[in-house]
Amino acid sequence: MSVSDGQRIKRNENMQTITSPSNPRFKEALQLHTARGRKKQNRIIVFGRREIDRAIANGIVPDQIFVQAGSQANAFDEKKIYQLPEKLFQKLSYGSRLDDAIMTAARPLTDLSALNLRGESFLTVLESIEKPGNLGGILRSADGSGVDGVIVAEPLTDVFHPNAIRNSSGATFGIPIAVDTNERVLTKLRSAGFRILVACPKATANFYDVDLRGKTAIVLGNEAEGVSDFWTAAADESFNIPMLGIADSLNVSVTAGIVMYESLRQRKQ
Repeated sequence: MSVSDGQRIKRNENMQTITSPSNPRFKEALQLHTARGRKKQNRIIVFGRREIDRAIANGIVPDQIFVQAGSQANAFDEKKIYQLPEKLFQKLSYGSRLDDAIMTAARPLTDLSALNLRGESFLTVLESIEKPGNLGGILRSADGSGVDGVIVAEPLTDVFHPNAIRNSSGATFGIPIAVDTNERVLTKLRSAGFRILVACPKATANFYDVDLRGKTAIVLGNEAEGVSDFWTAAADESFNIPMLGIADSLNVSVTAGIVMYESLRQRKQ
């Protein structure tokens, strides 16, 4: 395929070098910074070698990997590596951090129907989580505590938002994730025989008295509004986490971490 001077790709040893911001590969990758671009292309963008390594280790196949010209690119398939001059690499990097590598790939599937709910699974259901940093932190804790899957119901942020991936330290790719509506999630959980437990500051049951063993799904709500009436009505049991100070609630990612690790403790007894 021929390209104009403004869109040329040059060979440098075994890797290719993109020299212009008008290059179509570069332009498409830059569009993946936005939710609209990721949705349109059905692709994701991953920043950082650690996150990329963990994505690849869990079956994500790169479309392309961008590195800054002159940097080390070992351990990557050279046929998929594109070198960028410093200015273009900085432009493609996300936020204030200058990454050592940037990968694009097809968007992983998040179908609820594909989630394995056999055995005494422990799931975390996140309703309308809005902040990608919170989502990433929850996924990191879910991975660390051995949660069997995370379901995002009525999402208000992209589960593959760059900040979610970064805050998860790449754990986004190491744990099963499903995305769907409240109604479909509830139907799936009920048909699979799950107990549904809802974290709610107004609940009377103390968190430490709740049995988190067996086939259980905990539901955590939106940062501002908490869990909706839909889930409080559907709950088999609601619980609170004791608050001894002036604050009336915890950050949702902190709440999730406390509950998931308490479940791990109970299941290891």
